[in-house]
Amino acid sequence: MRKPVQAKYIAPAIHALLFLAMWGLYWVSTQPLMDGPSALPFFILFIADLPISIVAFGVMFTSTANGTLAAVCWGVLGTLWWFLIGLAIDARIRRFREKHGKKAEVERPSATGTVQLAPTIPPGEVVIHSRQRE
Repeated sequence: MRKPVQAKYIAPAIHALLFLAMWGLYWVSTQPLMDGPSALPFFILFIADLPISIVAFGVMFTSTANGTLAAVCWGVLGTLWWFLIGLAIDARIRRFREKHGKKAEVERPSATGTVQLAPTIPPGEVVIHSRQRE
């Protein structure tokens, strides 16, 4: 069986490609970052990496010596941030599939011809008969 595509790889890859495309369009174009062809990738990345973007642009606008370093750190930290977000998405998908993927009852024919329901509770689990949700 094929392993499904995982968000922990897709999310940072999209971030990295968007980041590289934004800077590539900026270097090719003669227009500013927020007004030229790189405006859409810039806006998406700025909102997606808001805490990192604010710090990076604060450094880029106030320090010419550390501006390039801030831009590189924005890309690297943003990609790592989206890797962690992808891990969280994968964990949530896995929990959802484990919780809702199994059938509640499985029918098995018995030797007498009647239908028995397979137990849905694994051995060793404690059954709580309560109407409250856990």
